Amino acid sequence: MKVLPIPKSGKDRLARALQAEWNPDMKTCEVFLRESFPELLEIAVHELLWQLLSEKDWGDRDQDDVFRELKKKEETTSSLVLSEAAFLWRAYCEMDEPVIKNPAVYAAALRYLASEMAGREFVNMEKVAEHYGVPVEEVEAAVMELFLFRTELLDDGDDEGENDDEWLFDDGDDGDEIWFDDGGMEDGDELDRAIEEWLDQVEELFDCEGWDVDQVHRLIDKAIRTWKKDGLLEGVDAAELRKELEELVWETFAERGFL
Repeated sequence: MKVLPIPKSGKDRLARALQAEWNPDMKTCEVFLRESFPELLEIAVHELLWQLLSEKDWGDRDQDDVFRELKKKEETTSSLVLSEAAFLWRAYCEMDEPVIKNPAVYAAALRYLASEMAGREFVNMEKVAEHYGVPVEEVEAAVMELFLFRTELLDDGDDEGENDDEWLFDDGDDGDEIWFDDGGMEDGDELDRAIEEWLDQVEELFDCEGWDVDQVHRLIDKAIRTWKKDGLLEGVDAAELRKELEELVWETFAERGFL
């Protein structure tokens, strides 16, 4: 009876993964299955997911190129890591439609992040950049971009209805207008929340990596583009918003000792 229909192309990978789990002290297959079944099931499920995702057309040549680069460079990487990369890339492409100048950069970033997500087969960012033949600075930028997106996915829908944005308001403000003066902004609750969530993401990145000034500007550029696309910047002075975001980020830098 077939429990999981692993495609033929994935059977060799699955066999190697199962062999890696084999403990020589286990005298029989029965003992092996009994003591290792949870791990075996996880491996088989992820192998199935990886094979299904890896055979699926992404619908965009550049996005396909990223995935092909990942498959080519990670033939011996476990499906537990690769399936994480595939899920992240699929979700990111569907929602953000990235501009891909060098597929190898995104592939390297996916490999780095996927190991962190899977909690195994960790890689050094310098080593993975070398493995893919791309500048480490570009990999760092792509990792940050994907990490922010994943954080947004995890946070999406959390704490809806909460309004703890008092730090964005002037003293005496009733919360209907956000902190900035020049845009004439009213009913800015959605933008307030977007800014607060964005700052949380920035702080998490700083705690993990300690990003430089160029990274900060890229973060701000991406945030403003996203908010404009979402219709949150109507009537907003973008230049003033950028200035305020920079000040908030520098304060965060200073609090964590990066300046």
